[in-house]
Amino acid sequence: MLVREAIGQDAEQVIAVIKNAEESNFMLFRPGERKLETEQFTKFIENMNNNSHSALFIAEIEMTVVGWLFNRSR
Repeated sequence: MLVREAIGQDAEQVIAVIKNAEESNFMLFRPGERKLETEQFTKFIENMNNNSHSALFIAEIEMTVVGWLFNRSR
């Protein structure tokens, strides 16, 4: 497993993992409760990377995103 900071190109895979987690019904949001779009999420990742107090990390197995963790400070 590789853990690294996310980049814009990871947006689509991260969205898929988030949607999968939401389907478990153990998350704050329920399936379909929020709309995640690749273009907007790419900008979110880029904004996180440009903020020295925030970070979005992903876990990969064989180049497939399997998890995420983020800390967002304003």
